[in-house]
Amino acid sequence: MDKIKAAIAELHLQEKTNIKAMADKHGVDRSTLSKRFRGKTGSKADGYNSQQGASSYALNGAKSSLSNSWDYARN
Repeated sequence: MDKIKAAIAELHLQEKTNIKAMADKHGVDRSTLSKRFRGKTGSKADGYNSQQGASSYALNGAKSSLSNSWDYARN
């Protein structure tokens, strides 16, 4: 488990969240921890994975479009 995930897991267990103290304890940036904990941003991996999904969707749409154009031109 990376540092941010460990800090977030520990924050969920706290009755009163103290993001600065948890960031200091785990050696992570307070702002990043706060944004991730509140769901404002995701990890770089999350961003990369969502881009890959969008790229695959666009690519499959382009393939389908080309295929349909080819079928139409043959008839």
